[in-house]
Amino acid sequence: MDLKQLWKYCSDDNAFGVKLGFEVEEIRRGYAVLKKTILEDDLNSTGIPHGGVYLSIADSCAGTAMASLGNTAVTCATSYNYFKSARVGDTIFAEAKMIKEGGRMCVFNIDIKDQHGNLLGNGSSTLFNTGRKIEDRIKEMKSQ
Repeated sequence: MDLKQLWKYCSDDNAFGVKLGFEVEEIRRGYAVLKKTILEDDLNSTGIPHGGVYLSIADSCAGTAMASLGNTAVTCATSYNYFKSARVGDTIFAEAKMIKEGGRMCVFNIDIKDQHGNLLGNGSSTLFNTGRKIEDRIKEMKSQ
């Protein structure tokens, strides 16, 4: 698959990621880095970023790393540990690394760090390879 086309599919064509402000920084086989600047809208009632911000970028990052294998995928399971909170104006980086590639299931480790390299949290995700080529999904999206 063309890397430029994959990059667009994982960033611009991901409406949820766009809405939350996720940006793809890097993609290669079984690996991805996404970033996001923490905004006021990301805060919960205690004044820190909502846990869903971290879990969402971790999930999207694992999905982006999985997409590098060429097929669409869905998340089957995710576990995430929260260690420290970012603040408004901080940039967080999610880094997903494939640790197990199976026939239809792949497992990823995801670290989330701030712009200073401080580890904010860590998790793992198991994704199911649907067997459907991303190129086919892109063609379908263009025809709509």
